[in-house]
Amino acid sequence: MNVALLLGPAFSAAEMKAKDLAGAKVELIADGVVGGAGTGADVLGDPINSLCYLANALGRTGDGLPAGTLITTGAAAVMQPTEYKAGDTVVAKFDGIGELALNIAADAKM
Repeated sequence: MNVALLLGPAFSAAEMKAKDLAGAKVELIADGVVGGAGTGADVLGDPINSLCYLANALGRTGDGLPAGTLITTGAAAVMQPTEYKAGDTVVAKFDGIGELALNIAADAKM
């Protein structure tokens, strides 16, 4: 399901605590058309629940999470596979967090 992972700026734990991750609306927009939408609550009720599950499961095995580990908590919105042309743009908007855009450089099916 995952074609790529785009990273935005890092947030500190204090900055993330101040955000309503469960209530954050997420939209995936391809060339101005919303192709997928949801909220953070679509990830086990809150993306933090996903993180806690992982940390607890690894803790039970004695592995834990090393400092600096990059963790993705799940998809709050999904788009159907689409064919893109060079020059198309796909935007992911995360209310209260930010947005990022992917400019397609060559014809692709994702």
